Amino acid sequence: MGGCRVVLAVRTRHRGRHRMASQEVNDPAHSVSTASRVGFGLGDFGFVMLWQGCALFLLYFYTEILGLPPLLAGAIYMAGMIWDAVSDPFVATWTERRARKVGRYGGLIGAAALPLAFAYPLLFSQPFTGLMPAALWALVTHIAFRTAYTFASMPYNTMPARLTREPGIRNSLAALRVMGAALGALTAALATPALIEALQLPLGEGPAYLVAAIVLGGLAGASLWACTGMMSEPRHPPAQGEGADSYRAKLALAFRRALSDPRFARLMIFMALATLSFGFYTQSVLYLVNYHFQRPDLVPLALGLPALVMIPFAPVWAALAHHLSKTTTLIVGLAVAALGYAGLALMPQSAAAPALGFMVLAAIGNACLPVMFWSILPDAIDAHGDRTGSRIEARMFGLATFVQKSSAGLAGLIIGLSLNLAGHQASGSDTASEPVRLTIVLVSTVLPALCLVALIAVVRGYNRVRNEAPGQ
Repeated sequence: MGGCRVVLAVRTRHRGRHRMASQEVNDPAHSVSTASRVGFGLGDFGFVMLWQGCALFLLYFYTEILGLPPLLAGAIYMAGMIWDAVSDPFVATWTERRARKVGRYGGLIGAAALPLAFAYPLLFSQPFTGLMPAALWALVTHIAFRTAYTFASMPYNTMPARLTREPGIRNSLAALRVMGAALGALTAALATPALIEALQLPLGEGPAYLVAAIVLGGLAGASLWACTGMMSEPRHPPAQGEGADSYRAKLALAFRRALSDPRFARLMIFMALATLSFGFYTQSVLYLVNYHFQRPDLVPLALGLPALVMIPFAPVWAALAHHLSKTTTLIVGLAVAALGYAGLALMPQSAAAPALGFMVLAAIGNACLPVMFWSILPDAIDAHGDRTGSRIEARMFGLATFVQKSSAGLAGLIIGLSLNLAGHQASGSDTASEPVRLTIVLVSTVLPALCLVALIAVVRGYNRVRNEAPGQ
């Protein structure tokens, strides 16, 4: 019994020192300057501009411009995302170690900005003819882009946990992040088709995609450099008890701790289903507009309106969370988005205008999801650190993005497989066979709605486990 009390006392002192260190590093929220907040929002402007550019146009570019079979295109898309997902925890571990040496995460974002700005246009290049050379080039450039994206985004994802431990300010940071992300998504959704439309006659459709990607890549790189320069990050505390553990050992520790924490495990399920839902829609909406509604003239509206409405509604959801619980706010947002997708699924081919309204409704609900998730996740990391006596910020965020990117790749593969089974072939026509048209409606509306309905049950269950201690 006496030995047990000694062990408990040692653990208590250790955890107390950890809490003091955390409070020294993460000062109260008022220390987060306006410049840091704006810089944080600018970061996701650049990241989501490129992420959304891939989500909206890359699979379509593979099938309709490169002429790759849908299943092969979906497999290439998934391979790049799986590579991205698998590398995330390793890059996160390296990022955490590197930040302990240099004292901050922010400089790592700027260092990776230039490779990322160059890698994005390569996705939309076509230097080779023939199926296999084109497919191999698509695979190599996709992996190169995802690698650069991971090295830039991983240190950025740790910033909410680094800048503050105040839940209210984390809500504000998450809202700024979503507003920046929505602006980036809006830029990708509007600028890309506008540039393609202006350039495809003099240059051709393929080169027009490339020029549009060069413009967006440069703009994203500039925003990430601005993000690095504006954020004022607390110095990272000196490493304590680091030793010479291998990356594998550190990652295994992070996995064990995450899986033993019921809150974090449910958040990973949330991330998977939310990404599948959003991926099904964003990667197939071009097909929906072109082949179901047969209104290519509405592409800018269909892509831009949902991104536009997310900008004002992100702070609305954050404000609502101050009056309701975060989980209650999430359930409301999920229900609104599911209703939007359900209404879109019921729209006949002649109802393109009402369909835009349901796209906007889904976007209003979807604006809630990232605001709440990126606010709740740092809270879960704090609670986990308080219970275990150690913080593994980057690795926890690395596991979250591992799930996110694996799910996005799976969505692309499912879309490609579905189109392949339906018999879709690139023909340059705005018409599609009835099986292909129905398949497009299914993957772009019904599957997203089903994922969101399942998410409501997951979020309700989160309330029951949020105060439980993780298993030993």
